[in-house]
Amino acid sequence: MESDELMATARDLKAPFELVKGIHDDGVLPVVNFAAGGISPHQTQR
Repeated sequence: MESDELMATARDLKAPFELVKGIHDDGVLPVVNFAAGGISPHQTQR
């Protein structure tokens, strides 16, 4: 996807461009896993 397509997607979703670009670049959503032991950052499966 090119930058102008990402900009259009961000506008359609009413989301910040940096967030849409980051998700596109990383391939994952920036979410936090709430576990019984507390809060831990999302871990990428290997």
